[in-house]
Amino acid sequence: MSCASLLAIVLAQTLSIGAWAATQIHNIKLAPTTGSVYGEAMETASEFAVVIVVAVIASIFIKPKKREAKTAPCAKTSVSVTPSVAQPLEGWRKTMALGPTAGRVVAGPRRTLGSPTSVSSLDSEKSWRAKMCSAAVASNANDFSKIRLEQFISVNGLDDGCVTMLHQLSSSQAECVMDQEFFVKVDSAKGTASAKVVHMVIRAKQKKAFFQEAYPTAADVAKRLADFVNINSIDDRCIKALESLPVAELRRTMDREFVVKVDPSKGTASAKVVGRILKARNA
Repeated sequence: MSCASLLAIVLAQTLSIGAWAATQIHNIKLAPTTGSVYGEAMETASEFAVVIVVAVIASIFIKPKKREAKTAPCAKTSVSVTPSVAQPLEGWRKTMALGPTAGRVVAGPRRTLGSPTSVSSLDSEKSWRAKMCSAAVASNANDFSKIRLEQFISVNGLDDGCVTMLHQLSSSQAECVMDQEFFVKVDSAKGTASAKVVHMVIRAKQKKAFFQEAYPTAADVAKRLADFVNINSIDDRCIKALESLPVAELRRTMDREFVVKVDPSKGTASAKVVGRILKARNA
């Protein structure tokens, strides 16, 4: 309903109320005894009706103005920044963008998502170098382990069949066989060293995969070191030097020559081992 229609209805109601009030006042004037009381009451009622009509009309015209006043601030979505405030903000943004490199030459534009950065390339290069070093260490360890295996075959005088079986073993399986007993002790009346080693090889092949992957453990390396010390009569100074080595370096030192051969006129096994340790550190 429009405002004009509503205003017309209100005016019509006001006229009808006014006509009714005038009729009542006229009738009261005809009754002198009660005219004063009812006249005042009707005048009050007519005034009250006029007040109600005025309030309704005022609410119609004032309400849209209030809505307009409420919605006017919402229309302003942009915030203007004065030059005095904009300059510090701009400097702050530049500082945050540069970070600790403020005042230095910026490398270049920002790369798109997914493109390699200089940091990632360095990390990948370091990772590649680390893998290559690990592979080289593993290769060297396997090479020295093979040297130790050949010495194990030589000192025990193993036959060709036993040697063939040893060469078919993995590196961890061969180490497991040698760590059991590097100098194989046998009773000549019961068998040979080759026969005893063949039984060791069969037991090594029966080990579970997780055992072979974890071999040698720290305990196995400690036992190997004890055997190395006993076989070569290593002195305390050399033992301390060996114990200070990383595990990988310790294994390489022992595998290089598990039974150290020396000329008694030139020195001892301990002196020879210490010389190899110092040479490896200075390399």
